[in-house]
Amino acid sequence: MGIIGIGIDIVHAPRIASLVARRTPQKLATRILSPNELREWKTICPPALLPLPQTGKELDVFMAEKWFRFLTVRWAVKEAAYKALFPLYKPTWKDLTVFKASGNGGKPGLAFEKFGEVSLHVSVSHDGEYTVANVLAEA
Repeated sequence: MGIIGIGIDIVHAPRIASLVARRTPQKLATRILSPNELREWKTICPPALLPLPQTGKELDVFMAEKWFRFLTVRWAVKEAAYKALFPLYKPTWKDLTVFKASGNGGKPGLAFEKFGEVSLHVSVSHDGEYTVANVLAEA
C-alpha cells in the first residue's frame, strides 16, 4: 500500500453554530451526513431545537450538546479526508461515513464506499470550541 495523501482540518465550533442557526440543525445534517450518519444523528438529536441560541452562555450550552459535537466531528473529518484524497478522488460529503470502530475503544473510522481499495486512517481531537481531524489515505 502507498500513501495517497494526508489531510488535516480544524473546526471552530461557533462557525458551525452560526451555520446551524441560519439553516436549522436538520438542514445542515441532511447536507453533510451520509444516510447511516443521518440515522444515527436522529437518535441523539432532540426533535425540537428552536429557538436556537445566538450568543453568550446559551451558545456554550448549545455547542456542548452531543448532537452538535456529532456534526462538528464529521465536518472536520470529512474536510480532512477530502484534502487527503484530492485530486485522485473527489468525495462528496455523503460519500464518506464516520463511525466508531468496534473493539478499539471508540476509535473513529472512516468509510469511503465508492472506492473499496482506499484505506482511511482517522485521528480526531476536540478541546473547548475546537475540533481537529487528521486523515491518512492509502491505496
